[in-house]
Parts: sequence; structure tokens; C-alpha cells
Amino acid sequence: MKSAIPVCGQDIALVFDDADFLLLIEDGEKGFLKEERLRCSGKTMIDRANQLKSLDVDLLICGAISCPLQRMIEAMGIAIIPFVRGEAMEVFDAYCGNRLEDRRFFMPGRRVLPDGRICRGSQGWFRNRRGRKAPK
Repeated sequence: MKSAIPVCGQDIALVFDDADFLLLIEDGEKGFLKEERLRCSGKTMIDRANQLKSLDVDLLICGAISCPLQRMIEAMGIAIIPFVRGEAMEVFDAYCGNRLEDRRFFMPGRRVLPDGRICRGSQGWFRNRRGRKAPK
């Protein structure tokens, strides 16, 4: 399995759409990990999605990501765990150990709903600020 994490230094980049580098992690035989740091190719959403597909990435763990880019990547069959923060390898170790639900890895405003979906808390706030009621 190949996983990609957009990085800035050693930490997960705050926004995947603007990240300069990807940390590519490949599971090998007997749990061996192969790491490679690559420059993100292109600047458009299509370029970013196509790069992940051409690298045969199965999972993207990232910070914030725009909805159109997220949908494009998911349509290519790549799973995404968005709104994650922290040191990239620590986050990957937490993912492998099923400890990624620790709140220290949550970006502000992120929460997990009882059915497992990820919620960005600010969406309802913006709707209310515009004078519209948030759905119940």
C-alpha cells in the first residue's frame, strides 16, 4: 500500500492544494517502510490528482483540502483522511496503530461524528453568519 502525506518541513502541510512536497510511504514485505520525498508536480487540481494516481497512491493523509480536489481524488479511487495535523511520521505511525482519532491530530474545527463521518465545524457558522439557518 502506498500512502502520501503533503509536507512542509517535517509537518503535514496545512493545505494540500498549496503544498510543495509529498512524503510517499510504501509498505513493503514484513512491515518494511520505504519513504521518499517528492516535489508536488503542477499547480492545478488536476495536476495534483493525476500525480497521486500516477504514483499509485492508495491513501492521502492531509490537512485542509478543497472540496473539488477531494472529490476528484476520491473519484480516482484514492482514500483520503483530511483535516489532520502534526509531524508527518508521527501521524503515519498513529494511522498504522489505529490511534489517529487522538484529538492532538485534529485540525481546529474538525470532529468525528458518531457515524464516523468527518465534520468541519465552521460550515454551519458561515451559514448562520449569512442570515440563513443551518439545517437540523
